[in-house]
Amino acid sequence: MFLLLPFLLLTTSTQRLVGLTLSLPELGGLLPPEPPGRVERVEIEARPEGLRVLAQVRRADVITSAGDTQAFAVSLPSQGGEADLAGLQAQLRALKALDTTRRKLTLRPSDALPGQTVVALMDAARADAQGELFPELSLATLTDAPPETP
Repeated sequence: MFLLLPFLLLTTSTQRLVGLTLSLPELGGLLPPEPPGRVERVEIEARPEGLRVLAQVRRADVITSAGDTQAFAVSLPSQGGEADLAGLQAQLRALKALDTTRRKLTLRPSDALPGQTVVALMDAARADAQGELFPELSLATLTDAPPETP
């Protein structure tokens, strides 16, 4: 018993652990509807070779309705093996300027990405130096098929 205490003191780490709040919908449960706004859907596809920001933006015509959208896709290649977080935040800031009420975003990371990169993407999507971007994140699976060209 006397040897257990020094062993535990020497082997424990003094690193501070940080938790990310992540809420998942119940099995079979539906996500709550989005408030009406110009941006109807925002997704980030993350692969080792780069990021892809996908958005469905409602047309600005007088006669448009929900579902009458235009698809946008922006590819951000990796820079030196690292995700382009500054480019991602610039694209998300432009989408946020179109619809300031939009709070939800879907992140689709590849299985090949390390966890540290996924957490960095989550942090980058939540806020930038100018303020809040998309604080409510959903994680979804990404097939390893190559991205389609728009």
